[in-house]
Amino acid sequence: MNVTFKLLLNVKSPMEGKRYVEDLSNLSVCVSASHLLDIYHLQTGVHKAIYNYQSSLMKTKSLANEVLYQLSPTSKINIGVSQYEVNESSTYVVIVLIGDKLESSVEDEIKQRFGADEVDINRLSSFLDESKISIITKLFKVSEEELKISSLSSAVMMRIAVKDFI
Repeated sequence: MNVTFKLLLNVKSPMEGKRYVEDLSNLSVCVSASHLLDIYHLQTGVHKAIYNYQSSLMKTKSLANEVLYQLSPTSKINIGVSQYEVNESSTYVVIVLIGDKLESSVEDEIKQRFGADEVDINRLSSFLDESKISIITKLFKVSEEELKISSLSSAVMMRIAVKDFI
């Protein structure tokens, strides 16, 4: 499956944009980027959700919710989904489009509905500050000892990858 990521900043209408994207396809999802560490965190969760979808192993009822759930460290679906879903206060959002590439007019409409600017997805980690890094560290329960031998990004990806087996 083809996966496209769009990072939108300075979002003014998160709920209107979210409704528009969800109406496009059941294979699209809006993710609040406030708890995303980096592109690897995003890719790990999305690819795990796609694998579960294709293997009929989903823990949730939709691919969109499976993506949100897989991004989180918890095995509680409602908590995992709520941590990463777009809400009224979301100021930067990642759009995950799974399947065929959209026409440029639809991509422009997405940006217009969100009232946002699009930037390169690889800049995702540049919007983290020390307080958000601290929140992500606590959310994923990464210890100082672990950070001495591994990166936070590696620790987050490992927890996502093994979540269903612990």
